Amino acid sequence: MNSSLHQYTTEPEVETRKALVSNPDTDPAILFKLGEEFPTQLLVNPIFDLLLLENPNLADEIPLPTLSQLIREEQVPPLILQGTARRLMQVTSNEALAGLKAIARHPNTTAQTLRQLVDWRSGLLKVDLSRNPHIPIDVLSRLVSSADLKVCYYVAQNPNTPPEILDRLAQTKSTPKTGMSSWQENTQCKIALHPNTAPATLEYLATSTKLVRLALAVNLKTPLTVLEQLAKDPEVRFELATHPNLSGHAIRSLLHNQSGDWEPILRPLTANCHIWASALEELAWDEDRRSRVLAARHPNTPTSVLEHLAQNEPYIDFDLATNPSTPLSILNQLAHHTVDYVRREVAHNLSTPGELLEYLANDSSHRVRLELAKNPKTPASASEKISQWGDGEIRVAVARNPSTPTQLLEQLMQQDWLLTGTIARHPNLSSSVLQKLCRSKDIVYRQCVAENPNLPLSLMEILAQDREVTVRQGLTRNPNTPAYILGQLSRDSNSDMRQAIAHSPYTPPYLLKQLASDEHPEVRRAVAANPNTPVVGLRQLANDPLQGVRQPLSTNPSMPIYLLAD
Repeated sequence: MNSSLHQYTTEPEVETRKALVSNPDTDPAILFKLGEEFPTQLLVNPIFDLLLLENPNLADEIPLPTLSQLIREEQVPPLILQGTARRLMQVTSNEALAGLKAIARHPNTTAQTLRQLVDWRSGLLKVDLSRNPHIPIDVLSRLVSSADLKVCYYVAQNPNTPPEILDRLAQTKSTPKTGMSSWQENTQCKIALHPNTAPATLEYLATSTKLVRLALAVNLKTPLTVLEQLAKDPEVRFELATHPNLSGHAIRSLLHNQSGDWEPILRPLTANCHIWASALEELAWDEDRRSRVLAARHPNTPTSVLEHLAQNEPYIDFDLATNPSTPLSILNQLAHHTVDYVRREVAHNLSTPGELLEYLANDSSHRVRLELAKNPKTPASASEKISQWGDGEIRVAVARNPSTPTQLLEQLMQQDWLLTGTIARHPNLSSSVLQKLCRSKDIVYRQCVAENPNLPLSLMEILAQDREVTVRQGLTRNPNTPAYILGQLSRDSNSDMRQAIAHSPYTPPYLLKQLASDEHPEVRRAVAANPNTPVVGLRQLANDPLQGVRQPLSTNPSMPIYLLAD
């Protein structure tokens, strides 16, 4: 290394070296050397594209340590990946293998390069190639022919895998002695969920293991014939009940093949908003009462059908009271019902009009008043009336109700100081009460008010300086805490505070990138788990010396697959 190159690349100031890599006038030899430390800056330097345009084999002039960092960048050009692969294939070392694995997984790697990698060193890269979403179909076919169960698993979940290859994988037979391995079962699960799987293949999988059938039960492309077959399967009925394409026949099977308590299967069926009105109308006339109960509960049931059930079906009042589509005339009758659990459901129903809710505020049943306290449609006058009954559970429910007005909240605080912590988070509190709570001597009150989404900026600034870390942490759970306050807290001397910032879904990406270099491993681990962490931060954490810090990266949805180590 000549003296000038050594001088620039050993410059003690990080920012100086970083500026050199970003400068188009920097000598290419210096750029390529410093690019190992600052790969992102090298790639975004406009001179880099010009150098690559002049010399398509530019990768031959860049040191391998720098190339090993560039190939882990999201924006690395395909020519650099191709040239790096060519050089690394001539080296036998663990570092070379790791680099080729990253290239095999990288979405910018060309089909030509992927084809060159498929047979390298007896197929050590087959698993990584099978995970590349842009892998050519001919390479996928070659990978499947290897019969490697791990490779087949990743091919089965590759979005580029065509129906014919998925069918080949599904037909793979298990050995008589050992049966189906976990890899084979998981592969079939991926095939059962794959959007490219052919209907005939899905029908074949309907006789496979429970896990595979569960996957079929949630696949939106599962044929109707398979859905009706699965409806008779007691092991998958609850998952199947949420499927949007259920026929009336499948629904009957789900209800009628239920032994014992059939209430659990009614819940997901009632919540399934895709069930057709025509199917529900048909069910309303079914001989089996379970079908008629579903029709009475489901919001898609036509009004005329609900009126028919109200007039002709005994013991179905409770189910009609739960239905948000039940007509006002029926709700009015049910609000005067002799059984309190029917009136309770009317009080819970979000479609019950204000005048009926006002009427129910005089109800003697605790269960009815409690549902009123929780209902966000309950008028303020009704909430005030039921909160004066002296029932602590009801007052807590009123305090948590997002519709409770400011005046009633303050009144509740005066009546019961134990509600102060709950009310401190309420978005309808007045600024004067918020200010009072921020200056309270009670740590819990200050912590709770720090989470209030309507907390004024001036009060947030006061709480950001609070001596108690739990109070400062409350600001990280507030969706409206501004970035500059979060930035201030990210430099807090208390590692628990910085960890809370790293965990917060409201922390901006640039702060998470900074915290990726935090001295405390639990802070870095929290950054690794945060889906808002930018790729540059995730890349840095992928090289963290502590396995416990790196571990959350495997489940972080923002982690690029080409950065994941085996």
